[in-house]
Amino acid sequence: MKTKNKSVKWFGIWMMMPGFLVIVLLKMYPIVEGISYSFTNRRMDRPVSSIEFTGIRNFIGVIQDKKILDTVGFTLIYAFLIVLLSYIAGVSLAMLLNRSIKGRGLYRSLILLPWVISNTVVAANFRWILNDRYGIVNSVLIQLGIISKPVQFFANMEVAKAMVIGVGIWKTVPFMVIVILAALQSIPLEYYEAADMDGASFWGKFRYITLPGIKSVTIMATTLQFIWNFNNFESIWLLTTGGPNDSTMTLPVKIYEEAFLKNKIGYASSIAVVVMLFMMVFTFVRFRMSAKVEND
Repeated sequence: MKTKNKSVKWFGIWMMMPGFLVIVLLKMYPIVEGISYSFTNRRMDRPVSSIEFTGIRNFIGVIQDKKILDTVGFTLIYAFLIVLLSYIAGVSLAMLLNRSIKGRGLYRSLILLPWVISNTVVAANFRWILNDRYGIVNSVLIQLGIISKPVQFFANMEVAKAMVIGVGIWKTVPFMVIVILAALQSIPLEYYEAADMDGASFWGKFRYITLPGIKSVTIMATTLQFIWNFNNFESIWLLTTGGPNDSTMTLPVKIYEEAFLKNKIGYASSIAVVVMLFMMVFTFVRFRMSAKVEND
């Protein structure tokens, strides 16, 4: 019996090996290559023979670069606000869809649409909708008499920031709704019935029953969304390309700019390595928090 179980085990390992090797080649090789480039002066416009080892010079440059620090600040604000506001909206909508309302199944299906559409399509459509010359938003606002001339949503720095964050929220809310709705449905109804018998208020039930019941899911969902939005490239690039005046520049866009527009592969790789280390620490801390919540 032991021999048979051992054979089954090794058969499973060998069956997984091709997929594992593909993952290693497609994921690990670029990571290792990027880390190695981060310690060199590698450029796209120079031959490989010109590569020189520069030590930590690139990393010192990253720390001393004020534009990088400004980019880090906006990237953190961008990801944090999207996660925070989409979480608030997600909890509210999930609680609404958890009630016995007419057409609940249809609403649950429709709420998923923004999530299943790719970031590229979402960004391209919002770029068209908010266009100052032929965008539908400006057309409607002018016809209603709210504005007298088209608004350039992506020309003003503060407005552009609000627009890219708003698009991120629109894209993120459906995911929050679905995972929180699933968590709400796992909370026993008896808890709420007992609270009603004790005369608990809506806020009391929300604070002492709902929030604890969705806490572990909250940590998981907010962690994933923070990582996804922190690393979101295509939305920012298609909406603003990081402008105006680098006001909506995020780290993924900055890495692309340094690597493929300025040809500074080594410097861009050092930024990417710093981002990777930050993401690893952030993920570790958040999942430690999740484990602590589950143990409690």
